[in-house]
Amino acid sequence: MSNLYYKYFYYILYYFYSAINIFANISADKREEWAKYEKYRNSKIKLLRVKEWKDNFNNLNNLGIYFLQEINHIKSLSKEDLASYFQAAFTTNICGPPSGDILPKKHKSLFDKSYKFINTLQNKNADQTAYLIYDMIGLTNIFAETKEVIDTLNYQAKGEAKKHCNEYKNTLKKFTDLYKETEKEYFLAIDILDHNDIENSFCKFMIKFTKIYNSASHIHSILYDMYNKYIYTTRTPIMP
Repeated sequence: MSNLYYKYFYYILYYFYSAINIFANISADKREEWAKYEKYRNSKIKLLRVKEWKDNFNNLNNLGIYFLQEINHIKSLSKEDLASYFQAAFTTNICGPPSGDILPKKHKSLFDKSYKFINTLQNKNADQTAYLIYDMIGLTNIFAETKEVIDTLNYQAKGEAKKHCNEYKNTLKKFTDLYKETEKEYFLAIDILDHNDIENSFCKFMIKFTKIYNSASHIHSILYDMYNKYIYTTRTPIMP
């Protein structure tokens, strides 16, 4: 489990804290590859999700090679590794606990229930299962990054951005509340997944998930724009 955890954890830290140093020290080819991946990453976050998973699958695939690479990786995992990998769909924090166990205790029963669904669905349709895991983890990544930006804006309101605080504090509060509500709705939606009613529960889940994902993506975009507007004067922007 630890290798999968560190892959997920490193991905988040890599994006937030390493871009400038990497660009300064890696080759031109690697910089170009990084730029391509960042373009894909930003595009997949902003891509509107629809209730038909196959449409989401095809739309993501059209963005670049990285989607199928991750899908094939998920499909290649053993049952044990898949269970560990799926835990990332239940954490919305960038920094995990020292134990390395990224599954919050409060979501343990929900994880157990939904993994029965994942396990059953995988036996029926591996592509559908991999897509579902991919997009659920993608959503929790959005939540984690959004929370980081909220915390940064709140912290900087006492420091670098103090002079701008009155300009953005009401908007920040509004979207912080929306973020919290959207995250809550996500975990409520997961509870819909039922391994005894695969098709119907998946359809019901996707209706909810589509609205939640698109809302989270919008909140993510607004808050990053706010960060780049008010913190940009003293820092490098964290979104292109």
